[in-house]
Amino acid sequence: MTYGAMGRQPIRIPNGLLIFKNLVWTGFWVTAWYKHASQEEIAEMYDSIFPLLGSGALSVPVAATYRLEEFKEAIKHASAETRGGKVLFVNG
Repeated sequence: MTYGAMGRQPIRIPNGLLIFKNLVWTGFWVTAWYKHASQEEIAEMYDSIFPLLGSGALSVPVAATYRLEEFKEAIKHASAETRGGKVLFVNG
């Protein structure tokens, strides 16, 4: 699984995995899924994900946090070619 493919870097997978392990490579765009998913499907998805986040089994790397008044710096950081995780706004 790859997360955050907006990094503009090609995703590479060895041919041998596709051929000899019979793996299938499938794309998934969550924004498109949201457009067609019912409210019940979305709620089920969140009900599955939140416990994983709470337990630490699933985590998202955060490169930096910014206060809202620092939005210019945050946008510049988020637009950088490379960064070590998500750029988030915090309250306070």
